[in-house]
Amino acid sequence: MLDPLTAISLASAIVQFVDFSIKIVSQIQEIYQSASGATRENVTISEITEDIKVLNHNIWSNTNPLQLQASEMALQRLAESCETEADALLLVLAELKVPPDASHWLSFKKAIKGARQKGKVQELETRLGKLQKQANSRLLYMMNDQQSSLSLRLDEISQQHSSMQLHSVHQIEQLRADIRWYAQRQKEGNDQAQLLITKLHLLAEEGKRVANEERILESLRFDEWKRRFIVVKKAHMSTYEWMLEDSNDASIPPTGFRQWLQLQNGIFWICGKAGSGKSTLMKFLSEHPKDEPWSVDELSGVIDRLSQQYIPGIRFCLLIDGLDEYDGLPNDIVRVLKSLAKSDSFKLCVSSRPWNEFEEAFGEGKCDGTISLEKFTKRDIERFVKDILEKDETFTAAEQRDRRYGQFVQDVIDRAQGVFLWVELVVNRLLKGLGEKNRLDDLQKKLERMPPTLEEYFQRIFDKIDVADETESAQVFLTTAHAVQPLSIAAYHYLEQEGREPGYAKRAPVKPMSQAQLLTLYKDVHDRLNFLCKDLIEINKVTVDASFVDYQVDFLHKTVKDFLMTKDMHELLLKRATEDHENDWNTYRSLCQAALARAKSLPLQQGIRPGLNTLFNLVDEFMYYAHEVEVEQVYTDTELLDSLDEVISSFAQADMVYHWSNARDPPRGTYFDEHNQNTFLGLAVQSRLNLYVKKKLEANPNLLRAKKGRPYLDYAFRPNIKTPTQLPHLVDFIDFDLVRTLLEKGADPNQAISIYGDISVWGIFLLHINETKDRSDANAKGKWFQAAEVMIRKGADRGLKLETTRKETFTRGSEQAAAYQRTAKYKQVVSRGTIVEMNVPVELSASSILKDLFGPDRAAELEAILPETPKWGLGSILTNFTKYLRLLP
Repeated sequence: MLDPLTAISLASAIVQFVDFSIKIVSQIQEIYQSASGATRENVTISEITEDIKVLNHNIWSNTNPLQLQASEMALQRLAESCETEADALLLVLAELKVPPDASHWLSFKKAIKGARQKGKVQELETRLGKLQKQANSRLLYMMNDQQSSLSLRLDEISQQHSSMQLHSVHQIEQLRADIRWYAQRQKEGNDQAQLLITKLHLLAEEGKRVANEERILESLRFDEWKRRFIVVKKAHMSTYEWMLEDSNDASIPPTGFRQWLQLQNGIFWICGKAGSGKSTLMKFLSEHPKDEPWSVDELSGVIDRLSQQYIPGIRFCLLIDGLDEYDGLPNDIVRVLKSLAKSDSFKLCVSSRPWNEFEEAFGEGKCDGTISLEKFTKRDIERFVKDILEKDETFTAAEQRDRRYGQFVQDVIDRAQGVFLWVELVVNRLLKGLGEKNRLDDLQKKLERMPPTLEEYFQRIFDKIDVADETESAQVFLTTAHAVQPLSIAAYHYLEQEGREPGYAKRAPVKPMSQAQLLTLYKDVHDRLNFLCKDLIEINKVTVDASFVDYQVDFLHKTVKDFLMTKDMHELLLKRATEDHENDWNTYRSLCQAALARAKSLPLQQGIRPGLNTLFNLVDEFMYYAHEVEVEQVYTDTELLDSLDEVISSFAQADMVYHWSNARDPPRGTYFDEHNQNTFLGLAVQSRLNLYVKKKLEANPNLLRAKKGRPYLDYAFRPNIKTPTQLPHLVDFIDFDLVRTLLEKGADPNQAISIYGDISVWGIFLLHINETKDRSDANAKGKWFQAAEVMIRKGADRGLKLETTRKETFTRGSEQAAAYQRTAKYKQVVSRGTIVEMNVPVELSASSILKDLFGPDRAAELEAILPETPKWGLGSILTNFTKYLRLLP
């Protein structure tokens, strides 16, 4: 299927060509009699025809003919007919063109010849009229057919923008209606061509703009964001109002947030202890009607550019919660935020725990606003405690009998020290005591014995786990803590089954689980987890793929995970989890087993395409866990990995011709399109599964040579994948153990890649690092240097010449633009009025790229490397020796 929005541009060019050509033909007698012939008309027809040729070439060169719809093939035939008629018309006009120094006799001869060709002109006029009817009919069909690729794409854009709460799609709907109206009038014989052409051009441009907007926003989405927002508790009624309206209570100082929001720029920092309610406050602000809500390496480049731009009439306020949860260095995120805050178009409200790095960056007087949450929440905690207790009939009855209960409530508030989570946990525990007929003295003693901090509170709960359940509870805690994202309750069922029957995941049948079966499972697993983990784990109901409800297990609060992952607690959990297991229980291997069993239960019997996000979430998590098993245990379970491939392949038979891994969209950048040639072994290379890849190649050495499309060595050097999940390894690092494995098995850096115009693996690597150098850090460049060193030692061609493109802008009709347009290899990017933006050729070399990236000194180090002597036959040695001689001065 071709891109529908590009097809609209082509349709617009076709309508314009036909309309202009008919007008030229109808005025041919006037052209006979003109002094200068058809010079201007020649230029216009040539320009329009060139547009059609370039668009036609760009569309069909990137489209599989076997995937075209009938309407798309008809559009292609129309474009080809336009090219044929354009050649015929240009031939006629060329013969009518009179050179400036021509004699009167030559002009007379031209006129006579034109008159003789009048029959030919009439035939051309007839054919153009027929072409016009076909173009109008095709256009009407494309706009009216609800199942056409254009209608489906525009509907998709409308739905996605609606789901993202964007309101820029109404103009597209109006343009669609206008085009249908003008096309119908044109078909009926009314001359509406110019208006139709204008509307088509506007639709193509607006569609592309909106689609680009959609792609940018979609690239910022991740599956976790919605779940995270949902599980953050909503603010209790009438709490946090002080953030936007100064309180009348003298004990609550003004925050200055409202003034900052309305009048200032820069950064406003909300700091607070763990569990103090920072996330709840940020959720409150993002949902409040008085407010307007909206790999770091990639974002930082965009942020740097945005911070240097002023966008008239547009202001953004970003609410960013949990800076302390960023996986990288705190100073990295501080740098990015400060860069964005330089722009007058942006202001940022951020929250975090009071870590030293954030105190240093945002503390008092170092940014545009700062509050410490504990100083403001005392009244909110009081309101929360009173509301909860006063709703309990037992408590209100006791309070009426004994007024000391009022002082008891105040004692609870004072002990909270501004930590909302502590209050919630303690109040629930006290309510349970009331239900057990505890008297006030009993409750007071319980309160006094309550641990004063969250960590001590969690420790007390943890210590109450029965000795007989320590192993299983430790395994649950570890799998929950190390899971990439919250696991389905089904995963815990499978983990339990695996514990009872080792090898269960491999033997389990492929059997989709229904919603009713999952609900039944929920009841059993819920009770079991409560028994094993007490109050430290909770289960949340979530919607998956808009139609399937799941139940996901997570910690009560992120502070629970922090507590369990402290060094001493983590070591204790590992000891408990493995002490009763002769088979050396491993967290990541268990997660692999649970993921495989879960894959077998997915409702994908009709094919994988309806559930691609869910599927690739599961696959990418599985591959990450398998990598961690290799790192921790120096072990790979090839049978488990092969089982995953077999299971998904069985689902994919219903709607995939190629291997299921090709259903994934390629990452952004040049030379990542798989052309449907990826394999499970290719995915394993991208996932850095060195031991698995090594075993597979040892068992079948032909796999390396049999791979079509991208070679495995290219995957190793450019392991980028587009994943719907948030993997801990955010940087697309190169695993040099895996690189060595591939090179030892015969991989060649100079192997040509046919799908990329026979550029070698080495050449693609050089183009990749040249393209991404401006948005990569020193660590990435260090890995690239190491990669270049490895490839050069293995004989990479240091004299390699390469060709790439850069975007340049030209005036339509200029000599330079015409020269590039005649070269089919280089594509027109955008055409607006008299401006043409094109990809133009740039010649590069291996040495120029390496010098530009690493500097002359380090590039010289690479130049000095002598290739290793290959362990091959005499012929290969002579070939490589000849290559080496060419490098000598």
